[in-house]
Amino acid sequence: MSKTLLFFGFGKISKAIIKGFINHGNVNASDIYVYSRNQPAVKELGCTPLVDNPAADITKSCVIAFICVKPGQFSSIVKPMISCLQKYSGGCIISVMAGVTLQTLKGAFDSLVKFSIVRTIPNLAVEFGKGVWAWTSAKESDGDDIIDILGLVSFAPFVEEKDIDTVCALSGSGIAYLIAIVEAMKNAAVFNGMNANLARKITRETMIGCGTLLKFSEAHPNQIIDDISSPGGTTIHGLTELQRGNTNNAILNAINAAVRRGREISTIHRGFDPSNEDEDEVVK
Repeated sequence: MSKTLLFFGFGKISKAIIKGFINHGNVNASDIYVYSRNQPAVKELGCTPLVDNPAADITKSCVIAFICVKPGQFSSIVKPMISCLQKYSGGCIISVMAGVTLQTLKGAFDSLVKFSIVRTIPNLAVEFGKGVWAWTSAKESDGDDIIDILGLVSFAPFVEEKDIDTVCALSGSGIAYLIAIVEAMKNAAVFNGMNANLARKITRETMIGCGTLLKFSEAHPNQIIDDISSPGGTTIHGLTELQRGNTNNAILNAINAAVRRGREISTIHRGFDPSNEDEDEVVK
């Protein structure tokens, strides 16, 4: 890759993205710089930590800057980002923060006129090159460049910004919901006498196989269910219990709750003023 990647924030999602780029995206660790005080951990990945002077050692003229902090930490990172990025001829600012809108991002970085701004929602599977990393931008011309970057480690669909909170709930949070289902299935197997480690492996591989089937089968998901469900058999008896337990409603409520929370965070950060040092309310 001919561009430098600059990360502001070094939490779980930042590490997942960096590892994905290095291990699955053919990105050289030497092209990745991380604004973090955890220098040993950054160096362990082969990347360069930037603390006191973020721009000191970056020689390429064009950078892609990732905002990988929690929404409540956003205000504390704006000034260091501007200080760093204003020294370059242009590039792209990619946010992975839930609830921080394009309008808010543009307001914070209005002085960086040569940088395009993109709002994205990745999930942790980017670490293994199998993520979903939806994105939205006000400029259609950003499309090819963004897909080139995000597509290295993920399925990278464009979505309208009105749908970004739903994407966050569906793919960002969705991994946690699916893993909760996997763990519930594993626990049921243990309840019926199976070794826990074996039960977890079987359930995990079943989930992976399910994803593969959904991706490559031409059949509609309901048709797949029908194909598995023999009349009077084990599957239909289990599905009946799922219906009796209102599983569909539980999943619907979980997604809706996550969407609502994303919109609440957007409201909190609407009208963000980067010059206000006190705007550091922690939002989780």
